[in-house]
Amino acid sequence: MNKEEMADRLAARTGRSKVVARDAVDGAFPAISDALADGDEIRIAGIGIFGSRSRLDRAGANLKTGEANSISASTSPTVKAGRTLKEIVNADPGS
Repeated sequence: MNKEEMADRLAARTGRSKVVARDAVDGAFPAISDALADGDEIRIAGIGIFGSRSRLDRAGANLKTGEANSISASTSPTVKAGRTLKEIVNADPGS
């Protein structure tokens, strides 16, 4: 699903116009991205926790040649799914 399809589903679920739903989707993701970039954690009940994880510099190797190399420090976004989301995803489709 892309952002446009998400906005369409949001409009259908809420009874709002597609323009309003598109604005909501277009506003939500930059707000989440900005919060994560600032080191904040986002908790959405039933969905999960969005956060970030810092990784230190570390040694690595080129898998093809075996040559040693260095992997730079980085920060990556993380998502820990909430119980409700897990239950929805794992629900029996025949029920």
